[in-house]
Amino acid sequence: MLIFSCFAGGRVLPAVQPYIPFIPPAGSAALAATESLPAMNELHLLKSAYPDVRFTMEYDPSEGDWCLSVTSYGKTTKLYRAGGRYITAPQLPAKENFQLVLYPYERVLEDPAGFSPEEIAHIK
Repeated sequence: MLIFSCFAGGRVLPAVQPYIPFIPPAGSAALAATESLPAMNELHLLKSAYPDVRFTMEYDPSEGDWCLSVTSYGKTTKLYRAGGRYITAPQLPAKENFQLVLYPYERVLEDPAGFSPEEIAHIK
């Protein structure tokens, strides 16, 4: 969020405006990638969870994906979003072998008594 101030009758009134870090040009591949902005939502969650780590997100047109830069203790690592898997560039060809980093879960847990044998085998 960007915070601006304006003077009104001798008082300073705060005006909060949302910060839009990247607006892709119309018709670009980047525009298609930002339609629902899951990468930006994930970036916000990561920044909230790890306030001492520096996260930046940018669209990489050569890979056609978002690239997350993670900087901590003077070291920067670049991870491609790959549908929420956050993997390095050499791992991109095998992205199906990786699990999602962030995923939704139900607020109410299912009763394990109702699990199928396949679900039980998957959990084990």
